[in-house]
Amino acid sequence: MILTAALKITLVVHTMGNSTALEEQRIKVIPQQQSNWGICHQGQADCLQTYGYQLIASTESKPNEGEATNPAQNATEQASEPHEFWTMFNYRLKITDTLLVIFTLLLAVFTYLLVRVGWQQDSTTKQQNRSFVSMTQLNVFDRGAKWQAGKTKPVIIKADFRKLRVYVVIKNSGNTPAHRVAHSCGIFIRKLVDEKTIPIERPIQEISTSAIAPGGYMSKSFDHPERITEDELEAVRAGTSAIYVNGTIQYWDAFGKQHWTHYRLAWAGTYPFHPDTALSFCNNGNDAD
Repeated sequence: MILTAALKITLVVHTMGNSTALEEQRIKVIPQQQSNWGICHQGQADCLQTYGYQLIASTESKPNEGEATNPAQNATEQASEPHEFWTMFNYRLKITDTLLVIFTLLLAVFTYLLVRVGWQQDSTTKQQNRSFVSMTQLNVFDRGAKWQAGKTKPVIIKADFRKLRVYVVIKNSGNTPAHRVAHSCGIFIRKLVDEKTIPIERPIQEISTSAIAPGGYMSKSFDHPERITEDELEAVRAGTSAIYVNGTIQYWDAFGKQHWTHYRLAWAGTYPFHPDTALSFCNNGNDAD
């Protein structure tokens, strides 16, 4: 670097003053460079100028002393540096890009799981706070059997005897109101072995509906359309047949979802029985969503 600077200064001085003597004193043509420059047939000053420029060019083209000139050394240094690529599934991939993709996939999976947990929590919350309407009281009695207080036997009114009526109370035991509540009920006389033939009651869509507040009640009475025959009555008393009460409650909760409740109870034995006599739940026909 010092030699190059000196050559530059000398050439500038030569250009300004064209002093051959000064050039000869300041610049000495290096004999080792003469073979590269060739033989100069010009004047000494011109030769010095030409050789000087060439010397500057050759000096500046040399690598810095701090730079490695050994290819093996360069390879070793490159190998020692952190590698930016790796090979996965026979593909050469950049490490940072690969890690970014993996992180993005993990984030997507975590987001999906978080959303799924949110859906489950929302479903659980709605299930816990929904309305739930069910039968809470049911009484069956013969309209022709009048029970008086303190009496163990009823007063039989022949004109209405063997005509059944059922009184049902339903309750909303949920935490939100039940809307568009429809309730239907039927009375059947069936042999015990034919219980499965009893149809599931379906609420008539044209009937009036109502709402039941949380903890609220609603009552309703249903009549058997026909009088019980003598044969049916004897079968009930003998226990081979039973009086079945079959009902369905249909309603909508506060979240806009439809629900239903089925109930079925039966009585067989003494007839007429007291209205406060509890009926037994059947093995089939009792369900709710």
